[in-house]
Amino acid sequence: MFLIKIDFASPTFDEYIKMRYDELLEPFGLDWDEETILEEEKLEHYGLFDANFQFLGGVQLDPAHASVKQLVIRKAIQKKGLGSFVLKELEKIAAAKHMEQISLLAHKAVLPFYEKQGFVKEGNPKQVAGIEHQLMTKKIEKITIETEN
Repeated sequence: MFLIKIDFASPTFDEYIKMRYDELLEPFGLDWDEETILEEEKLEHYGLFDANFQFLGGVQLDPAHASVKQLVIRKAIQKKGLGSFVLKELEKIAAAKHMEQISLLAHKAVLPFYEKQGFVKEGNPKQVAGIEHQLMTKKIEKITIETEN
């Protein structure tokens, strides 16, 4: 598996947008709003690919706020450790960017998944687009590079 940065408005980005709509927005009766679409260009987008470079899912990182947004894995292949892999790789990226922690807003249905990944609930739940979400954070371990003396 590989987590690779994908370019905004590329064909893979478009596939990621469609997957996010199908798996994250449509089930809750939501759609894209203008503000969300305008914010997309400011985010870093990463795609999950298998050894044959088949697109399996993706995630966004907001480097300005050290936050993770909209992790999605194709439904047919969920619960196989792919979401955990994406988060571990994203933590390496965050560490390389000298982030001390990352945060995310999690729907209550996925709170156990993020807790298992080491995220901790912060404060009270918040309403996002009329749906209850929980702010969660995780400290990022610093990358140390050993050198020979």
